[in-house]
Amino acid sequence: MKKIAVIAIAVLFLLIGFKYASTQETMATARPLKCLYTVSPLAENFSYPGGGGSAQVIITQGENCGWAAVSHADWITLTPNTGTGNGNVSYTVLPNPSQKARHGTLKIAKKTVKITQDGDPTTVVLFDIPAKLPDACLYKSYTYDVQPFASGGLGAPYHFQLDTMGGFPPLGLILAPNGVISGAATHSGTARFSICAVDVGGHFKCDKTSITVSSGPCCSGGSMEVCEDAPLCNGVTVEACANYTASGVHAYYKVGDDYFCCSDKVDQYGAPDCTEAAWAVVNKYCPPPE
Repeated sequence: MKKIAVIAIAVLFLLIGFKYASTQETMATARPLKCLYTVSPLAENFSYPGGGGSAQVIITQGENCGWAAVSHADWITLTPNTGTGNGNVSYTVLPNPSQKARHGTLKIAKKTVKITQDGDPTTVVLFDIPAKLPDACLYKSYTYDVQPFASGGLGAPYHFQLDTMGGFPPLGLILAPNGVISGAATHSGTARFSICAVDVGGHFKCDKTSITVSSGPCCSGGSMEVCEDAPLCNGVTVEACANYTASGVHAYYKVGDDYFCCSDKVDQYGAPDCTEAAWAVVNKYCPPPE
């Protein structure tokens, strides 16, 4: 009788074991696989003005897998916003109103798609001014117009302003909205600053320049000055300059801080005639041997 009871208990445990194993197998079989996706392409660039594209969604694992598509840029629209299984998402990139490139992202089936778009080339303002504007003379009237250097964009009329972080003209000189720099400088030295040309649509370009204010006795505040350096003698270098003003030519020689002025004389070829000043320089720095 005892032997029969032991056998019965063993059979009971065996049945329980088989039932547990069967239950675990059923649970494992019933557990759904995690949905995995691939999206292609993950990046795309559009030139101006824009256009359309699409991204393909492929399910690599799982069944009846749903997904969502969202645009994180107000200039990119897409459809559809949801899907199940393999599918395609179409998107449209609107025209870029700026001259600068822009960047946006889409979220499709939990993947990030990067979209870049070039700027509008028709809004590019061209503005390249000389790195060095004509010199100014201390306390003398100065005028220079940068407007002729502006073109492109949506066209004239352009207005001009200083770049906020680009410095300022010499004290006493101001930049007017029409591009004219004028006034009378009150401090000598070189001022470096940046001017921005802005078209009628608000597109702009900034460029750097400088003005040197001279306090020398030969300074005449010309609109254009041409200088050339040349070796003289005994290691001395002379700077020969022609300063063109509204009233004529003012020429001079300069060695260090020493000026030799020759007023407004010109020779038979229309070039500055500085013969007397030239001899003065030679006699001072290159005296004849005794």
